[in-house]
Amino acid sequence: MSTVAALAGFNHLAAADTPRPDRKVIAESVDKLARLRPGPEEDRAIADLVRNGVAAVEEISRQLATEPVDFGRVHRSVIVLKGVNSEKSRTLLRRIALGEMTGGNPNLEAWAAQALIACDGSEVWKLLASSKPQVLTTALNAVGEQPLNQERAGMLVDRMKHEDVLVSGLSAKVLAGAATGRLSDEAAAGICRSLAAVSTRPEAKVVQPDNRKVGTAVTPADTYYGYYIPALVSLRVDNAALRELAKGLTGRAQDAVTVALAWRGDATVRPDVLKIALNMEAGMFRMWAVHGLRTVGTRDDLPLLRKLRESDPLAVEGGMQCLGPPGPRFVVRDAAKDAISAIENRK
Repeated sequence: MSTVAALAGFNHLAAADTPRPDRKVIAESVDKLARLRPGPEEDRAIADLVRNGVAAVEEISRQLATEPVDFGRVHRSVIVLKGVNSEKSRTLLRRIALGEMTGGNPNLEAWAAQALIACDGSEVWKLLASSKPQVLTTALNAVGEQPLNQERAGMLVDRMKHEDVLVSGLSAKVLAGAATGRLSDEAAAGICRSLAAVSTRPEAKVVQPDNRKVGTAVTPADTYYGYYIPALVSLRVDNAALRELAKGLTGRAQDAVTVALAWRGDATVRPDVLKIALNMEAGMFRMWAVHGLRTVGTRDDLPLLRKLRESDPLAVEGGMQCLGPPGPRFVVRDAAKDAISAIENRK
């Protein structure tokens, strides 16, 4: 029987009104968690502790606070706490996820965060207090359809400042997707501030492609822009509001808003999008601009797009996460091909 199956069979017993078990027996059972190997014995031990409910939670809390950090003990304790799923067990899971009793191990913290969110989805907002990328990305990916208020929007705006590009990008995505009404305007302003800040980040000065974070090799700065542009597209704000915000930006930050407006179908930015597409120093922005011509391009743009499709030199190397064959991908050529098809099929 797997651990999951064991929990399914015993989880309902945690809340049962059973006699309080012997503390010594529970202490021995919790201590044994550190030495168990995966298998039936592990399943039985975890299920027995889940059945003991609050007494097991108290002993786990005591041992995690007093014993040297042991990966197996913490890992299996999290499974027990998830199975108990009481106020006390969730409190302990939150403490582990936020860095207590883990020895600074981010994998254990992320493991506890996953368990806590499975118990109560609203815990994602408390987990945003973490500084660890693994915990933050776990929380941000689990926000789902939860409503946004001023406090939560502020948390997401703050997390866009995080040094980890994935945390920053996911924060922008969640904020843009959930914000409505007045919060949408604040979200737009916050994302534009983050766009402006990209050039001040230490990694923005790196010009060699870096494929550690994404599937294709692009510069670290491009990776930030690659998250922020789709976030701007999904915002529930008028295009006029974004055009006004763009006036306060310069350089690539302003280009990012221009590209986003094109993706949103704002034909007024077509001349600027064409300039970006033709700027050989614009890097990945050229691909994003050509992508925007699928929406705002006209038949007058077809000669240019056909030329780009045939011979544009911009190529990126596929990373380990990239689907498809290894080697260079001519991304502007691909984008031009799609734009030509969209324009020719437009009625």
